[in-house]
Amino acid sequence: GATANADIYLRDLVFVPPRLRPLSHPGVVSVTLGNNGESSLAPPNTRVCFDFYLSPDQELHDEIDLWIGDYQADVQLAPGEALRLSLPPAARAGLRIPEAPAGVYYVFAHVRHAAPSTLTDPVPDNNTLLRVGLVMIASNAAPWFGIPKDYDGDAKADPAVYGLAEALW
Repeated sequence: GATANADIYLRDLVFVPPRLRPLSHPGVVSVTLGNNGESSLAPPNTRVCFDFYLSPDQELHDEIDLWIGDYQADVQLAPGEALRLSLPPAARAGLRIPEAPAGVYYVFAHVRHAAPSTLTDPVPDNNTLLRVGLVMIASNAAPWFGIPKDYDGDAKADPAVYGLAEALW
Protein backbone atom coordinates (compact mmCIF):
# COMPACT_ATOMS: atom_id res chain seq x y z
CA GLY A 1 0.00 0.00 0.00
CA ALA A 2 0.86 3.66 -0.25
CA THR A 3 2.81 5.32 2.53
CA ALA A 4 0.77 7.79 4.57
CA ASN A 5 2.23 11.30 4.89
CA ALA A 6 1.87 13.73 7.76
CA ASP A 7 3.98 16.87 7.36
CA ILE A 8 4.58 17.80 10.98
CA TYR A 9 6.10 21.18 11.86
CA LEU A 10 7.09 23.24 14.91
CA ARG A 11 6.57 26.86 15.92
CA ASP A 12 6.64 29.02 19.07
CA LEU A 13 9.37 27.31 21.10
CA VAL A 14 9.53 28.40 24.76
CA PHE A 15 12.56 27.34 26.82
CA VAL A 16 13.15 29.09 30.16
CA PRO A 17 14.88 30.24 32.25
CA PRO A 18 17.30 31.97 29.91
CA ARG A 19 20.19 31.43 32.35
CA LEU A 20 21.09 27.88 33.39
CA ARG A 21 23.94 26.01 35.04
CA PRO A 22 25.47 22.75 33.83
CA LEU A 23 23.53 19.65 34.94
CA SER A 24 20.39 21.72 35.58
CA HIS A 25 17.01 21.37 33.87
CA PRO A 26 14.77 23.94 32.18
CA GLY A 27 11.77 25.16 34.18
CA VAL A 28 9.37 25.54 31.24
CA VAL A 29 9.52 23.98 27.77
CA SER A 30 6.64 24.23 25.33
CA VAL A 31 6.19 24.17 21.57
CA THR A 32 3.38 24.16 19.03
CA LEU A 33 3.18 21.04 16.86
CA GLY A 34 1.20 21.23 13.64
CA ASN A 35 0.17 18.88 10.83
CA ASN A 36 0.35 20.20 7.26
CA GLY A 37 0.07 16.71 5.81
CA GLU A 38 -2.69 14.78 4.09
CA SER A 39 -3.02 12.17 6.85
CA SER A 40 -4.08 12.49 10.47
CA LEU A 41 -1.92 11.58 13.40
CA ALA A 42 -4.37 9.01 14.74
CA PRO A 43 -3.99 5.60 16.43
CA PRO A 44 -1.74 3.74 15.93
CA ASN A 45 0.23 6.56 14.23
CA THR A 46 0.41 9.11 17.02
CA ARG A 47 3.99 8.84 18.34
CA VAL A 48 6.36 11.74 17.79
CA CYS A 49 9.77 12.41 19.31
CA PHE A 50 11.12 15.86 20.15
CA ASP A 51 14.91 16.26 20.40
CA PHE A 52 16.40 19.34 22.05
CA TYR A 53 19.83 20.81 21.37
CA LEU A 54 22.11 23.67 22.38
CA SER A 55 24.42 25.16 19.78
CA PRO A 56 26.95 27.99 19.90
CA ASP A 57 25.82 28.99 16.39
CA GLN A 58 22.57 29.23 14.45
CA GLU A 59 23.18 26.00 12.55
CA LEU A 60 21.95 22.63 13.75
CA HIS A 61 23.38 19.27 12.75
CA ASP A 62 27.08 19.84 13.05
CA GLU A 63 29.71 18.45 15.41
CA ILE A 64 29.49 21.32 17.91
CA ASP A 65 25.79 20.86 18.76
CA LEU A 66 24.96 19.55 22.22
CA TRP A 67 21.99 17.17 22.54
CA ILE A 68 20.26 17.82 25.86
CA GLY A 69 17.51 15.21 25.70
CA ASP A 70 14.29 14.12 24.08
CA TYR A 71 10.59 13.77 24.79
CA GLN A 72 8.20 11.30 23.18
CA ALA A 73 4.48 11.92 23.07
CA ASP A 74 1.38 10.43 21.50
CA VAL A 75 -0.47 13.22 19.72
CA GLN A 76 -3.63 13.16 17.64
CA LEU A 77 -3.76 15.86 14.96
CA ALA A 78 -5.96 16.10 11.88
CA PRO A 79 -4.57 17.74 8.73
CA GLY A 80 -4.46 21.52 9.22
CA GLU A 81 -4.56 21.31 13.04
CA ALA A 82 -1.95 22.49 15.54
CA LEU A 83 -1.57 21.81 19.26
CA ARG A 84 0.44 23.53 22.00
CA LEU A 85 2.46 21.00 24.03
CA SER A 86 4.03 21.76 27.40
CA LEU A 87 6.54 19.25 28.66
CA PRO A 88 5.55 17.85 32.06
CA PRO A 89 8.03 18.01 34.97
CA ALA A 90 9.29 14.44 34.44
CA ALA A 91 10.03 15.20 30.78
CA ARG A 92 11.82 18.47 31.65
CA ALA A 93 13.92 16.53 34.17
CA GLY A 94 15.08 14.42 31.22
CA LEU A 95 16.48 17.52 29.53
CA ARG A 96 19.86 18.13 31.13
CA ILE A 97 22.17 21.03 30.43
CA PRO A 98 25.57 19.46 29.65
CA GLU A 99 28.86 20.40 31.23
CA ALA A 100 29.62 22.79 28.41
CA PRO A 101 31.82 25.87 28.47
CA ALA A 102 30.11 28.91 29.96
CA GLY A 103 28.65 31.19 27.32
CA VAL A 104 25.62 31.88 25.18
CA TYR A 105 23.84 29.20 23.17
CA TYR A 106 20.96 28.84 20.76
CA VAL A 107 18.21 26.34 21.62
CA PHE A 108 16.76 24.08 18.95
CA ALA A 109 13.84 21.65 18.96
CA HIS A 110 13.46 18.97 16.30
CA VAL A 111 10.41 16.73 15.84
CA ARG A 112 10.06 13.45 13.95
CA HIS A 113 7.62 10.59 13.65
CA ALA A 114 8.65 7.72 15.95
CA ALA A 115 7.81 4.03 16.22
CA PRO A 116 5.27 2.56 16.34
CA SER A 117 3.99 5.25 13.95
CA THR A 118 4.41 4.35 10.28
CA LEU A 119 3.75 7.88 9.00
CA THR A 120 6.42 9.60 6.95
CA ASP A 121 7.16 13.30 6.73
CA PRO A 122 7.39 14.56 3.14
CA VAL A 123 8.77 17.99 4.19
CA PRO A 124 11.45 17.51 6.88
CA ASP A 125 12.76 21.08 6.45
CA ASN A 126 10.09 22.45 8.84
CA ASN A 127 10.77 19.93 11.62
CA THR A 128 13.48 21.99 13.30
CA LEU A 129 12.88 25.24 15.16
CA LEU A 130 15.32 27.76 16.60
CA ARG A 131 14.19 29.45 19.83
CA VAL A 132 14.06 33.24 19.58
CA GLY A 133 16.78 34.59 21.87
CA LEU A 134 19.83 33.05 23.44
CA VAL A 135 20.29 31.16 26.69
CA MET A 136 23.29 31.67 28.95
CA ILE A 137 25.09 28.69 30.40
CA ALA A 138 26.77 29.91 33.57
CA SER A 139 29.79 28.39 35.23
CA ASN A 140 29.22 25.89 38.02
CA ALA A 141 31.68 27.85 40.12
CA ALA A 142 30.02 29.76 42.91
CA PRO A 143 29.94 33.52 42.36
CA TRP A 144 32.04 36.21 43.99
CA PHE A 145 30.11 39.13 45.44
CA GLY A 146 31.30 42.71 45.56
CA ILE A 147 30.67 44.27 48.98
CA PRO A 148 31.87 47.91 49.11
CA LYS A 149 32.11 49.39 52.60
CA ASP A 150 34.45 51.55 54.63
CA TYR A 151 36.75 48.86 56.02
CA ASP A 152 39.68 51.11 57.07
CA GLY A 153 37.82 54.05 58.71
CA ASP A 154 38.82 56.75 56.18
CA ALA A 155 35.17 57.60 55.33
CA LYS A 156 35.58 56.16 51.78
CA ALA A 157 34.10 52.94 50.44
CA ASP A 158 36.76 50.26 50.01
CA PRO A 159 36.42 47.53 47.38
CA ALA A 160 36.04 44.00 48.65
CA VAL A 161 34.83 40.73 47.17
CA TYR A 162 33.65 37.59 48.90
CA GLY A 163 33.98 34.15 47.29
CA LEU A 164 31.02 32.02 48.34
CA ALA A 165 32.55 28.64 47.45
CA GLU A 166 35.93 29.47 49.00
CA ALA A 167 34.54 31.46 51.95
CA LEU A 168 37.33 33.96 51.33
CA TRP A 169 37.51 37.77 51.20
